[in-house]
Amino acid sequence: MKEINKKSLLSPIISIIVAFSIGGIFIFLLGKNPFQVYASMFSGAFAGEGWGFTLFSMTSLIITGLSVALAFHCGLFNIGANGQLMVGGMLAAYIALSFSGLPPFLLFPIIILSALGAGAFWGFIPGILKAKRASSEVVITIMMNYIAICTVSYLLTYPLKASPGYIAQSEIISRSLWLPRYNGIIGADPTILLALLLAVAVYILLWRTKTGYNIRAVGFNPKASNYAGINVSKTIILAMTLGGAIAGFAYFNYIFAYQHRIVSDVIVGATAGFDGITVALLGKNHPLGVILAALLLAVLYSGGLAVQFELGIPNSFYLFLEGIMIFSFVIFDKVVGGKNE
Repeated sequence: MKEINKKSLLSPIISIIVAFSIGGIFIFLLGKNPFQVYASMFSGAFAGEGWGFTLFSMTSLIITGLSVALAFHCGLFNIGANGQLMVGGMLAAYIALSFSGLPPFLLFPIIILSALGAGAFWGFIPGILKAKRASSEVVITIMMNYIAICTVSYLLTYPLKASPGYIAQSEIISRSLWLPRYNGIIGADPTILLALLLAVAVYILLWRTKTGYNIRAVGFNPKASNYAGINVSKTIILAMTLGGAIAGFAYFNYIFAYQHRIVSDVIVGATAGFDGITVALLGKNHPLGVILAALLLAVLYSGGLAVQFELGIPNSFYLFLEGIMIFSFVIFDKVVGGKNE
């Protein structure tokens, strides 16, 4: 795609090489063979049912990565994808439980629109505060993450809690709303296709529409954009709202293809929104790059489980690699990185 600056690919590639190299040194110091560990990690991510778990993780990472990337193109730093996915997932589950009598072909569109709408509203608030009051979207989105955590925790602990039981979780949604899985494998469901279609939609929006041009123009130079007649405030609000809508869909696969309910400890402890920042950075805020970066992190996560059981390497090792990647990317992007126009 001509919108990808080839020079801009150097920084994520170098950061990945640096991360695996430093990780290899630590593995060696632990008395393990780095090549064996990495081979087990990548084979574990695709062997047996591991590929399904890789797809499962990849789905949420693509969606949150797209959410963050879209905001980045408008010069905004969306730290609120976690809160946006929480309220989107919560409302989707609530609609599914409250209107289970409706046929699926009518209820599913309502559920999807509800998730998108809840996430959009959670993105609209920091967007309008940024546009109208010059408030920091970083601070506002972080605060709204905590509001989402407290709200979801309360709902799943009291009014929407399944009873009897001690776990803060909702009732199981109607079986008619369960998404089909290939051979029953977790992650092998239609949501990965929806995530990929969403990536295509974001690409078309950003590089094939006037709205996308406005978003990228404001991100490049707000003052020049305003002088050129672009409504900067409106564009900022739109970018944050669209980013929130995308993130609101991020836990659709968890609710409708995996647990078939919302569990407080899982959704409140979600990291997909924060990992989406890593995905967007490594993917250079391009939908294709987001897909590849999401695949990489999903492989590290699911493969990390494999090496933990097979070789005794802590599963948290993937977090170490992810951290080194981000640190390296920040350094090398200033030196060799380019910009995607």
